[in-house]
Amino acid sequence: MEEESVISNSGGGEEVVVTSGGGGGGVGGTERSSSASSGGGGGNVVQEHGILEENRVLIQEISKNHEACDADGLTSNVALIQEVRTNITRAVEL
Repeated sequence: MEEESVISNSGGGEEVVVTSGGGGGGVGGTERSSSASSGGGGGNVVQEHGILEENRVLIQEISKNHEACDADGLTSNVALIQEVRTNITRAVEL
């Protein structure tokens, strides 16, 4: 069973979809879609909010994997943590 979390920046134009394998044992995929141009003021705040929301979902998945103590889940946490770090870097650069 695949779980999907959609994070939408209200009015920001970017939507992030994070999917996971449902059992907590696998790296979720992240898809981005942009429905508006980044022209208006306050766009950075909206982008930062989207990044932080994405990190919230990733951290929940990391926590679930850690609590399960499943070898595959713990292995996937490496990639998930790397994605969280990348997102933090993106937020700082904004």
